[in-house]
Amino acid sequence: MTRIAPQPRLTALRLALLQILRGSRRHLTAAEIYELARADGVNSSFAGVYNGLHFLEEAGLISEIGQGSGVSQYHASVEQRDHLVCAVCGVTSHVRVPETGLIARSIGEDAGFRVLEYRVTITGVCPNCQENEERGAMGLQ
Repeated sequence: MTRIAPQPRLTALRLALLQILRGSRRHLTAAEIYELARADGVNSSFAGVYNGLHFLEEAGLISEIGQGSGVSQYHASVEQRDHLVCAVCGVTSHVRVPETGLIARSIGEDAGFRVLEYRVTITGVCPNCQENEERGAMGLQ
């Protein structure tokens, strides 16, 4: 008899996390999602939320955007998007980088890879943080 491995389920916690992300107009950190889930009456540990986010990302239902500071942000859209991320405050913006797909496939082909997905994240300092740095350098804070 051949056993078929059970498929992971979209549990109540995972569904709640997905609904939180779909209802958000911005990217959220795991800590923010945890707090929103608690406010919605979801009873889970932070580890449970983090594991649920990992499951949803692996299932292709959400995307994770790594931050230079080590704190990831999540959003419900899984379409190909490129991002600008501020290394100081963590603000994240969507941008469209022309020809990214061609470049990614070309790099993959040169290395003998068949590219399945790619992500472009450009890390820098946003205009607000640049202004704050300039004010601080001039002693104007």
